[in-house]
Amino acid sequence: MSYEILVLPVPPGAEIEEAGEALEVRLAGGHVAADPAPAARARRRALAAAICAADPALRERTADDAGVGIVLADGRGMIADLTETHVAFRVSYSHADEDAEALFERLFDIVGAAVRETGWRVYDPQGACAVDVDDDGRDATLEIYQSVVDQLLPESRWSPG
Repeated sequence: MSYEILVLPVPPGAEIEEAGEALEVRLAGGHVAADPAPAARARRRALAAAICAADPALRERTADDAGVGIVLADGRGMIADLTETHVAFRVSYSHADEDAEALFERLFDIVGAAVRETGWRVYDPQGACAVDVDDDGRDATLEIYQSVVDQLLPESRWSPG
């Protein structure tokens, strides 16, 4: 189980919430695949390079050799799945307090890199809303994340001894 942030193109005239929900349905049904064309693969490689430049801890876990997309991971619970239609960023629900704050600083650095590279928009499935790649957007998503961590990891809560 992980917290997910989606970066995706939004068609002209469409709302980010509608586009995000439609992508979620396609992902749940397994209907999203990467374009195997060389030009599409080159765009994914450029996007992966931009994301890795923003956070050198991320490494390629799955290569794009078969034209199925790229998976980047840091080995500590952060994963980025890149396809032609979207980027899904996931962070495990295993970080609390200052660790979670540092994680979301990193997350928003790489989400920002993806947005700058593609011009796409950010959607938070947990909040079912658009997210700005700024301090307010980071703080809002971090608040949702921490509320789930508090439920999953009650020992992470501070309590007087």
